[in-house]
Amino acid sequence: MSSDQSKTSMGSTASALLAQGSLYSQLAWVELTVEKRRLMGMLLLLLVGACLLTSLLVSLTILLLLASWDTPYRISALVAAAVVYCAGFTILCLRFNALARKGDQAFSDTREELAEDLELIRKRFEQ
Repeated sequence: MSSDQSKTSMGSTASALLAQGSLYSQLAWVELTVEKRRLMGMLLLLLVGACLLTSLLVSLTILLLLASWDTPYRISALVAAAVVYCAGFTILCLRFNALARKGDQAFSDTREELAEDLELIRKRFEQ
C-alpha cells in the first residue's frame, strides 16, 4: 500500500467516524429528550400525588373524626380511613414504579448502535 493510498484510506476512515459520531449525537439527543420527558412525568406524578394525598388525608380524617366522635364506631372509622389511604398510595406507587422501570430502556438504541459500530471498527483494524 502506497503512502497516498494510506492517507486516502485514513481520511475516508476519519470522515466516516466523524459522520458516525454525528449520527450518535443526534440519536443521543432524541433519547435524552424522551428520557427528560419521562422523568418530568414522574416528577409531576410525585408532586401531584403528594399534594392530593396530603389534602385528602387531612380533609377526610377531620371529617371522619367529626362524624364519628360521639359514636362507638370512632376507632373502626379511623381504621377504614387508613385502609383507603393506603390503597390510594399503593396505586400511586405502582404507577411510579411502572415509569421507573422504563428507565432501563434509556439510551438503549444509542448503546446498541455504538456497540455494533465498535465491533465493526475492531474487526476492520484486525484485518
